[in-house]
Amino acid sequence: MSETTPLLAHTSERPGSNRMLLAKIAAGTLLVVSAIVLVALSGKPDTPLVHANQSSSGPIFPSTTVPNVTLVSTAAIVLPNQTSDPNPPIAEWVSETMEPPFTSMTNLILPKLHADFNRSIPTNAWWTNFMIADSHGQHLGEGQVTVTPYTVISLNSGLQVSYGDDRRVGDNAIIQEYFADDLVFSSNPPPNTRQVVWFDQLNVKLEFKRNNHHGTFNALLSRGSPYISVKYKGMVPKLSLGGNVGAITSVNDIQIKTGTISLTASEFHFHTRIERNIVQEWIVFFPNNVTLAIDPHTATVTGVDTFYGIVRAALLPQGQQKDTFKALLLRLANTVPVATDIEMATVNNTGVMKFSWRNKLMNPNNTGDNDLLMLAFPHHVDAFGEAPLANLSTILDSRPDIESNGSFKILGKMGHRTLKGNLTAVVGSTWTIVEPLTTVRFSAPRPIDPSKRKDIANSLVRDASYVPGAKDPYFFGKEIARQARLALIANKLGNFAVRDSLVAKLQGWLLPWLTGKNGDFFVYDTVWGGVCSSIGIQGMFYMTDFGNGWYNDHHFHYGYIFYTAAVVGKFRPEFIQKHKAALFTIVRDVANYNPNDHYFPLARHFSWFDGHSFASGVYVLDGGKSQESVSEAINSYYGVYLLGRVLEMPKLEQFGRMLLAMEMRAAQTYWQTKPDIYGELYAKNEMTGMVGQTKVTYATWFGPVIEHMHLINVIPFTPITEEFLSKEYIEKEYKVLYDGAVSRTVNPMEEIWRGYAFLDHAIIDPKAAWTEVQTQLKHFDDGNSRTNSLWWIATRPQD
Repeated sequence: MSETTPLLAHTSERPGSNRMLLAKIAAGTLLVVSAIVLVALSGKPDTPLVHANQSSSGPIFPSTTVPNVTLVSTAAIVLPNQTSDPNPPIAEWVSETMEPPFTSMTNLILPKLHADFNRSIPTNAWWTNFMIADSHGQHLGEGQVTVTPYTVISLNSGLQVSYGDDRRVGDNAIIQEYFADDLVFSSNPPPNTRQVVWFDQLNVKLEFKRNNHHGTFNALLSRGSPYISVKYKGMVPKLSLGGNVGAITSVNDIQIKTGTISLTASEFHFHTRIERNIVQEWIVFFPNNVTLAIDPHTATVTGVDTFYGIVRAALLPQGQQKDTFKALLLRLANTVPVATDIEMATVNNTGVMKFSWRNKLMNPNNTGDNDLLMLAFPHHVDAFGEAPLANLSTILDSRPDIESNGSFKILGKMGHRTLKGNLTAVVGSTWTIVEPLTTVRFSAPRPIDPSKRKDIANSLVRDASYVPGAKDPYFFGKEIARQARLALIANKLGNFAVRDSLVAKLQGWLLPWLTGKNGDFFVYDTVWGGVCSSIGIQGMFYMTDFGNGWYNDHHFHYGYIFYTAAVVGKFRPEFIQKHKAALFTIVRDVANYNPNDHYFPLARHFSWFDGHSFASGVYVLDGGKSQESVSEAINSYYGVYLLGRVLEMPKLEQFGRMLLAMEMRAAQTYWQTKPDIYGELYAKNEMTGMVGQTKVTYATWFGPVIEHMHLINVIPFTPITEEFLSKEYIEKEYKVLYDGAVSRTVNPMEEIWRGYAFLDHAIIDPKAAWTEVQTQLKHFDDGNSRTNSLWWIATRPQD
């Protein structure tokens, strides 16, 4: 399938005879941790900021800092005081903000159009298209950015806004929303430059201005807001509606046929007509009465005076709830979200996350209803709840700069639809999201079938002789993780000689990567702030090391290394303690949780509002940020969780555990296709290949056959796999896989894919899968083995 992207896979990157070349470019008792603030933002939002129903008399937190993400708990971790020993042994203590112990290099790909953030830049965030160009170095900062429910494009001349659902097309292979400039914010005089001046996890601020002019306007973009908000300072607002083919047919129930009209009001309800004769309704809000000149022929709206203040616009979806939602839009338009605190609490086997928005009032003198209106994705609604923790409110009340009122009202679906399904209207400045946390560690939650023990033991001896040969971080990671699984299996079988031999080999294979003695050694990128492979960071060719230097797939690449290091640490803790600095630095590239770490962004790949990771990095994709292989993202956070445990770093352990829970929920919601998300036709696939911001496809970057889409989203098979692949789901999914791939006689499945298909089959029929693996397979993918396959089957529930 064709994609407008610099990262198309080559035909040589399809699965080979002994390895799977995956050019994926999308794609127990809880230890409670101490409170820390996790901030990923730069600059300052406008002050004063207020919560709903709060006075706007002044800022509610110091203007020099804006907390954004907090990991809250009831117990403290006491790290050794660094000042008590200026040179503590690295095995005993590693600073969360230490300078990376790798050679520094300068990335060839540079961010543009941004203020000086004085910290690392989140390469995979939902908004980074504002700073990068296309594959030819053109259209700088013009890539699509999905704010939800809108998608925007930033140009020097202004901000284009599209409501994609009105141009949604789809069949059984693809669902896509196409962009058109339904609404454009600009000004008189027109701007000729723009840049990102501030961001946090759910918000970004774009400043537009004209050289040698004192005025500016700032787009205040907030994920999940039904309004687009723009703050003008000394410029005349100019809006265009309906795009190139559109026309304004009426405003405030006044029919417009010819000539420019002048209208004074604070709310303007526009009807426009776009292609395919679709009617759109937009409501534009001003804090006070203004006079606009409305030209129906050019579909433009221009203020007649220089303006200072916020202008908001919201699309009114067509449908049965239109009048109800219009009333909500009119009543709650005054409260503008401009920053978001994210709080986390992990207690026992429950994780709680709270989004708390900091708001600015469009009209500070408004005495009406100043509640915040937002829109939630399906995965939010599924996880909404009040925290089942009696002491949570007490914890939050101990932070006066965090709103402690957790109440919010779920109003239901009001007509907005996105690629990820219908959105739910929610009123309230704080959401509470509750996640069950895994209790799985290194081992399956049940022992093997004793009758299978001998066969597994014999296979283990043969597979233990495998020697990794890959030189790049992804394939190397897959190969050593393969052998790490065998060390755990050997331990369970009581074959300590094989276990110890494997652990010793794993140490030897890891050591060059941790000490910079391998050919593709790790370096620290001083441009974006991250760990890259030395070959990848020098690669102007976009597929060098699978785009590692372009921040593609780091969580996939390094997740296998995390898992392997955790296994080594389970049996040889002194080894990972000795190399703790290097290991923790690589982890910080993917799962940094510390706001004071200026070397790395927070959780590089994870998108907090989307509830899952984006694999794609500093390049522009058709369809926006995306990810395939959600299961490898799960594997990465599983590795973070286990490594945090063996490194005795509770904050890292619980941060990984929380990311793991959210990624698994997203896998079950958006990758395991459901009719209420994607519609009946596409949902019949039972699995999607890639999930983007404006496009979901039943395809992969490396091949279009059914087994690719299904199996790339289940690998690797480890104990965590059964938590997101349920028997009920596989009963439906495996039928599609079997009919379209396993039973295919023309161009039959390659053997390495067939091996994974049998492990999928084992979830519903372990007896049949055991026979399939034993009788039909001679070769396995470089990330799998006969021993692991048999072990997986033998630890399935036996009906």
